Amino acid sequence: MDRPPRRGRPAPYQPPRDSKLVRYGLIGGGGFAVAALAYTVLWFIGASQLKAGVEEWIAQRPATGLSATVGRLEIGGYPLAFKLIARNPKLDFSPPPGSGQAAWSAGFARAVAETAPWRPREFRIELTGEHNFEFGSGSGRQALRGETGRVRAAAAFDSEGFPEFLSLDLRRIGLEIGRGRPAYAVASAQLSAERRPGGDGEGSTPDLRFRIAAEGVNAPALPRLPLGNALQRVSLEARLVGDFPLENVLESLGAWRDRGGTLELDKVDIRYGQLGVQASGTLALDRNLQPIGALTARLEGFPGAIDALREAGIIRPRDAAVAKLVLGALARRPAGGGPRTLSLPLSVQDRKLSAGPVPLMDIPEIRWPEMAGETYRLRLLR
Repeated sequence: MDRPPRRGRPAPYQPPRDSKLVRYGLIGGGGFAVAALAYTVLWFIGASQLKAGVEEWIAQRPATGLSATVGRLEIGGYPLAFKLIARNPKLDFSPPPGSGQAAWSAGFARAVAETAPWRPREFRIELTGEHNFEFGSGSGRQALRGETGRVRAAAAFDSEGFPEFLSLDLRRIGLEIGRGRPAYAVASAQLSAERRPGGDGEGSTPDLRFRIAAEGVNAPALPRLPLGNALQRVSLEARLVGDFPLENVLESLGAWRDRGGTLELDKVDIRYGQLGVQASGTLALDRNLQPIGALTARLEGFPGAIDALREAGIIRPRDAAVAKLVLGALARRPAGGGPRTLSLPLSVQDRKLSAGPVPLMDIPEIRWPEMAGETYRLRLLR
C-alpha cells in the first residue's frame, strides 16, 4: 500500500530579492544624503569662518605697519576645496621711522588661495594678470609693472604656525620700469624650502633644506655687472643646519653660530657669462657675523672671467695676472675635448675669496640691520 506523502513545516516567507535591494538602496541613499547635507553645512560654516578670518587679518594689519586692501573677496571651491578669490589685492608696508627698513607695496589683478577641508594647514596660491610693485619712497622710489606666465606658491604649516614647507614656481616673468623698458625677467624658476628632522636621531635639531633651480634670469635694470646682467642657469641644493629661532635677527645669528650652525652647500651649479661653476662645501659666520667657509669647486671659463673682473676694478691687475698664471697651470683639458677646467678648493676668510693659494677678491661687508630690542616672530597662522 502506498503511503501518502509526509507533510513538513511550511518554509518561512522570503521577500523578493528585488525588494531587499530597494530597501538597502534607500537606506544607503538616505545615509549618503544625510552625510552630504552635514558636509555641505560644515563646508559653508568653514568657508564663512575662513572669509571672516581673512577680513579680520586685513583689519589688524595697520597696527603692524602693513596694510592690506582687497577690491572684492569671494569664497568658492565647493565641494572639494576652500577657494579664497581676491580681486585687486594690494599690500603696503610703511616701516617705523629709524628702523632702516624700506617701504614697499605690491598689487595684483587676481589672487586665488586654495586649501582642502581635510588639510587646513596646507595652502596653494596662484597669481594671475598684471602685477605692480613699488620700492622705496621719495626720490628713491622705484615702480615696476608686468605680467607673468605663471606664479604658483604652496605652503604647509605646523600647529604653531611655523612653515614646514614652502615652494614657488615661476614661469615667464617680465617686469618693466615705466612703459616698455625691461627691468627684470625670469624664464623659469622653482624654489622650495622644507624643515626636516636632523640626522642624529630623536630630539635632534631640524634642518632647513632648500632648493633653487632657475634659467634665463636677466636684470637689465641693475648697474652693469662684470660678467653681464644675465644668469643663464643656477641650481642650488643646501641645508641650513642648526636651530634658528626667528626672533631678534642679530641675536639669532649669533646664537646659531655659537651652537655650530652651518650652511651646507650640497650642490651648486652656476652658468654666468663665460664662467661655469660646480661646487659643494660649508659656510658659516665669524665673530663679526661675516661669512667664512671652504668649498671644492670645478671651474670652466675662468680666464675670461678673471679679465672681466680686472677690467671692472674688482681684482687688481697684479692679482689678476698671478691668478691667471697659477690657475692656468693647474687647469686641464677634458679627455673628450672642450674648454680647460680647473678643480681646486675655494675658501672665504676675513672677507677674502681665495682659489687655492691665490687670493682673488675682497668680499663686501654684510651690514646687518640694527634691530636690538625688537622681536620678530614668524607666526603666520596666529
